[in-house]
Amino acid sequence: MKRSLLVIFFLFCAVFIDAQDRCDTVRVYFRQGLATVDPAFRNNDAELAGLDSLMKSVHQDSTYAIRSIRIISYASPEGKYHTNQRLSERRAATMRKQIQGFFLRYGLELPDDSFVVESRGINWEGLIELVAASEIMPHREEMLDILRYTPEIQVHSGKNVYARKLAMEHLHGGLPYRWMYKHFFPKLRVSSMVIVRKQPVLATLEGSVLTSDKAVASQVEELVVYLPQGPEVVEAPKLQASAEPFVALKTNLLCDVALIPNVGAEVYLGQNWSVSANWMYAWWKSDPLNWYWRTYGGEVGVRKWFGENSKLRPLTGHHVGLYGQMLTYDFELGGRGYLGDRWTWAGGLEYGYAIPLSDCLNLDFVIGFGYMTGEFYEYLPIDDCYVWQATLNRRYIGPTKAEVSLTWVIGKQAYRKGGRR
Repeated sequence: MKRSLLVIFFLFCAVFIDAQDRCDTVRVYFRQGLATVDPAFRNNDAELAGLDSLMKSVHQDSTYAIRSIRIISYASPEGKYHTNQRLSERRAATMRKQIQGFFLRYGLELPDDSFVVESRGINWEGLIELVAASEIMPHREEMLDILRYTPEIQVHSGKNVYARKLAMEHLHGGLPYRWMYKHFFPKLRVSSMVIVRKQPVLATLEGSVLTSDKAVASQVEELVVYLPQGPEVVEAPKLQASAEPFVALKTNLLCDVALIPNVGAEVYLGQNWSVSANWMYAWWKSDPLNWYWRTYGGEVGVRKWFGENSKLRPLTGHHVGLYGQMLTYDFELGGRGYLGDRWTWAGGLEYGYAIPLSDCLNLDFVIGFGYMTGEFYEYLPIDDCYVWQATLNRRYIGPTKAEVSLTWVIGKQAYRKGGRR
């Protein structure tokens, strides 16, 4: 009986001590790319006011003391991995400095080893929780598959490829990624602070000291979501440097706006190489207004694709190439006209960047610089005749190509293994 009463008494003491321990959590959010605290942003003003009130109560109540403060900071997925890691470190340092400012204000003391500061980089676990809980996010299940099963980093040809982020950006042309960017990413730029305060000493029957370290640690585990200390890196054979050839059709929207119908084809050869050929044709005229808008010609080229995007999905990302052009033309808009009825030739170097719009559509921006040469005539429309004025030779160095091309991948999606599931 006495033993039972003793056990009950010790349990009562433990409960009493546990009641003296308390974990307070403060969460401060940051604006994109910043590590400074803006009190006017989201609920920061109320959170900082609560932190100030907590410090004030500790200062006024001498029976309580702060045992430890755990600061965990995160960043959202956009941007480069190392940039996000440094950003989370700066945010953690900012919050530590903020808390130390409260300590100085109220004359409190806390040893440096009482701070536990962790910079977790990208808050993947938080994003998974937000996506899983959403009922309105587009393509939620497919995005969850990417977040859960695509490694954050894959090693390709000795280089790190950020496969998870690329797969997120390319899913359905980036629609779910843009949705998360607007609705979820601001919630991931956060620093969480768990402040554990306790009554320093509480004696039991025989003068021994009981503490509730395990109980408090359990509370801390429940309050904070833990992420892996570093990105998951795997040597993944499923991200290959080659892919089966396929064909894409395209049209230059700039020519379409200029009323010059055009069509092209690009063949992906594998190993991030492609070849292309384009043709345009316009033969408009309006005799009453004496204007002519005539041209036809074509282009062939070869491209090398590079960058992280091209490793996950061919015909996207950066590319450089060589091209050659040939065309004839007759342009006259009611005044002096220019006729190149013999071939005009051009060639040069190009640079471009293609972004995915959907599973099968890309938008490719291209600019080319090179050399153009060819003979042409100047003429004036007089009555029903076109009077020759001069024969000239064009020799030009500068921009010779501009494209905003809509590209349609035929018959298959342009994903490689390791991308969309």
